[in-house]
Amino acid sequence: MRNFVIGCLLFLSIATRANAGWNGVEWGMTEAQVRKEYPPAIEKVSGQTYYLSIDGSVIIGDNEFHSISFYFNTKGQLKAVSTKLRVPFDQVSKKMAGQFGAPVLSDNGDLMGLQTKRATFRDTTKRNLIEIYAFENPKNTIRETMITYSEIDADF
Repeated sequence: MRNFVIGCLLFLSIATRANAGWNGVEWGMTEAQVRKEYPPAIEKVSGQTYYLSIDGSVIIGDNEFHSISFYFNTKGQLKAVSTKLRVPFDQVSKKMAGQFGAPVLSDNGDLMGLQTKRATFRDTTKRNLIEIYAFENPKNTIRETMITYSEIDADF
């Protein structure tokens, strides 16, 4: 019970650190400000997209992320954070629905034998748009859920 209470307090302290953003970073922050919060982030480029990324296990509260990427607009301001968890989509979606209500968008599909699932939630308190996306093997051998947080009505 004591560990549960400590875990809840840690989660609440992390969740309320920023007015609008994700776990210690706020929308509009510069690369230098993000690096202060997440020193292991390294520069990456994919096509014309420049971003900071942490690859490998990062534990925040009771969540273990397998990558975290920070995306900036052309003005150098933080506009989105993308994370990956090895947790089934349905588990993540249920937790988000408990926090934010029904998704504003939801769909399922199939891509080359993998089941695709997507749901979008709005956190109006922190002005976050939260998109959850997953590819799942029907045999449940592949389970990775991607979660992208961005500012509601962000200007990229």
